[in-house]
Amino acid sequence: MRVLTHDTTGSFCGELFRAVRSEPVEALKFLWRTVFVVTCFVVRGTTSGFLSRTKLLVRLIRIHLKVPGGVSLPETLFLIETIDSAPTSGILLEIGSWKGLSTSCLSLVAESRRQRLIAVDTFSGLPRTEGPCPVASCPKRSYLFEQGAYVASLDEFWSNVNRYGCGAVVTTLQGDVCNMGTLGLPRGMRIAYAFLDVDLPTSYEGALRLMAPHIGGGTRIHLHEGLLEPILSLAQNSGFWATLGLPPPKVEILQATKRLRTLLVELTFCF
Repeated sequence: MRVLTHDTTGSFCGELFRAVRSEPVEALKFLWRTVFVVTCFVVRGTTSGFLSRTKLLVRLIRIHLKVPGGVSLPETLFLIETIDSAPTSGILLEIGSWKGLSTSCLSLVAESRRQRLIAVDTFSGLPRTEGPCPVASCPKRSYLFEQGAYVASLDEFWSNVNRYGCGAVVTTLQGDVCNMGTLGLPRGMRIAYAFLDVDLPTSYEGALRLMAPHIGGGTRIHLHEGLLEPILSLAQNSGFWATLGLPPPKVEILQATKRLRTLLVELTFCF
């Protein structure tokens, strides 16, 4: 069981060192798939042209080396490729930003698409303890999320986003999605794409309820911990979507389709 505690750092080098020590074979497999995903992104990606993709990749690598976070480089490339096929109207949304790694990466795409990116977080760590949550594809792996993990200040967040991303296209909204009544978006404003990285099953439910009035046809969503059993069950529960007045989305498990060890699950709304 992986325990996320108050001293979570998200250090790229630290995570790599721990992975090599604890699961050397899995670490090598992940490294190989990372090289493959990066090569595919540069050579035949759908985002802009070859030179632009290469420049973007260099900036993304720099962000991953400089900013702590729990989103891997291959996962980031999956997010970017998905945004490329999302509607060009509407806003980009991120719920769960921590110190701004994924925000910095997504802001570069938002700038190129001339879309607004809204980042939502408590900026005070996880609001409660939940788990252990088993992984649907491997019940022996489970995650326990502890209250207070992933603490970051707004100043630290903005320092990273302004330095490595494009802060001009980012707006922050501070609060716990389970207690917020609205995202503050104008009526009729649609979410083109959303990245949810809120760890806790109750927070995923709260986030989806909060987003529901702004989900439209073509909206695409990534759930960073979507392969955890309670979160995947929620995503596949047609009754839950009915309470939100939405048809069930298409659910794609990226571990199966991308052949990479990841908890990412993608939701696509077609109506």
